[in-house]
Amino acid sequence: GFILYIGVYALMLVASFLLISIFPQSAENTAMTFDVLMKQPFALVVLVMTVMPAIGEELYFRGLIFGSLRHRYSAVWAIVISSVIFGVFHLSLVKIIPTGMLGACFAYVAYTSGSIYIGMFLHFFNNLVSAISMKYPQQIEKILPVLMREELLVSDILILLAVGIVCTAAGVKIMSGKKREVNR
Repeated sequence: GFILYIGVYALMLVASFLLISIFPQSAENTAMTFDVLMKQPFALVVLVMTVMPAIGEELYFRGLIFGSLRHRYSAVWAIVISSVIFGVFHLSLVKIIPTGMLGACFAYVAYTSGSIYIGMFLHFFNNLVSAISMKYPQQIEKILPVLMREELLVSDILILLAVGIVCTAAGVKIMSGKKREVNR
């Protein structure tokens, strides 16, 4: 699941940067939303931005919505529909596609593993990386400068696409064993 997530995350970064270049005002509005939260103690940021969404959103989107759709439609359609709803739920032009991509990753993990707990961990990890990046941008820039760039170089895009495609394909291959129903 983690390998699949890394691949989707790399592809999501490319999509995010492209959408930010098209909708810069939406990116600014999204950033302003988090400004107040980032002034809070880091423990509160982790609770509000990582723990609560990882549990609540996974129970709702992968447990309830995906689980319900899975009984009515094929797995592919249940993943697509629940992921679109997940992307729209985040109410941002620059986040709708990247968040939908993550939703598809988490739904596929739930479908193939038969559990939403792996998705909860991946969701927590994803949001933790975002929280750390927003709270401590100078430190993250030293470790992973690509996360903090306002514009990507062509070489950055090509590397992210290559990593994204390889890791996503490897993750799908690894996880494509026996599929089980999602535990709720």
